[in-house]
Amino acid sequence: MTDADRSADEFEQMILSGASGAGHLLRRLSQLHTQLWRERVTDGLTGPQFTVLSILYLHGVQDQGSLCDRAGVDKSTMASILDRLASRGLVNVEKDVTDARRKVLAITPEGRHRVQQTAPLAVDANNHLLDSLTARDRKAFTHLLERLVAVVDTPQS
Repeated sequence: MTDADRSADEFEQMILSGASGAGHLLRRLSQLHTQLWRERVTDGLTGPQFTVLSILYLHGVQDQGSLCDRAGVDKSTMASILDRLASRGLVNVEKDVTDARRKVLAITPEGRHRVQQTAPLAVDANNHLLDSLTARDRKAFTHLLERLVAVVDTPQS
């Protein structure tokens, strides 16, 4: 169908759908979560920084590529996150002794302490965001988000 074949009503519906559809709602929900996070986690640690620290806490030493994959973050964003965490003494970043192109990352004792302090606050922010949903709806909602991320994040051949 060409633009000339569409009626003004069809265009209006398309515009409304594009402006208020899933992308808009997901962006708005993300903004609300960020606001809740900032209200609860007042030490300046961001959600993505907490995610990176949590992965290192749970899985130990990682190379930067593996950490990017686990966190769902691109390399340039990860580099920025790591710079901030390293400057605060929360992670150690070293070159791999067998391959100088690779960075090896480890959480510091202060980073471990920060994860332990922040985890309950992160849970509180998530719970507050989803308070209006039943436990069953929360599980279904999270499952649907995971499915969408998995499908959209899969490279197309």
